[in-house]
Amino acid sequence: MDQAKTYMPNAGSLADRVCKFFADNPSEEMSPADIAIKFEASSKHNIKTLLGQCLAHDYLVLARDDDLEWVYGPGPKIHLYKPQPEAPATVVPCWPATEGEEKPATTPRRSPTKPTPLILDNITIDDGIPLHAIEHRPEALARFAVMSNLLSKMAPKQSAGLPLDAYATLTKAMTAAHKAGTARFAIRKSKATRTLRVWRVS
Repeated sequence: MDQAKTYMPNAGSLADRVCKFFADNPSEEMSPADIAIKFEASSKHNIKTLLGQCLAHDYLVLARDDDLEWVYGPGPKIHLYKPQPEAPATVVPCWPATEGEEKPATTPRRSPTKPTPLILDNITIDDGIPLHAIEHRPEALARFAVMSNLLSKMAPKQSAGLPLDAYATLTKAMTAAHKAGTARFAIRKSKATRTLRVWRVS
């Protein structure tokens, strides 16, 4: 029996999310640092351990890129990956657990930090001209909205330059666009200038 068919990452695990990303984006590659940022892993140093079974079963590959840095990509058996259903949520009994028992005092929740707004019109879409970074680490929710709108405005063969720290949010927006089947995109990074460029390829 094909060994890859006997193993599937646990639902919601880092391995499961990384396999799902590469199954949806077979032309992409990610360094351990990219994976740690995109999937909010605690450290890039234990990525190889957490993805070890995926490498062993050929869902993923680990190789050096043109800059001789280690990067992950889809393996020859990534097409066999099947997302696993998540376990049902645990039902917590309503308080009080027993009659007459009082509910303990709880600490009021603090309001979440308001995301820093971004303005779509401040991002230039051009042909062949690098776009300098115009923001520094805005909130993830605002960044995703801007990236999604940016991709929707691009025509085939157009490209846009962005700061390198937009990579994680941009790949999420690309995954959503690829799933919708409306367009395909590709990314190239420049570590020397700390920038990246995204092209609409179809």
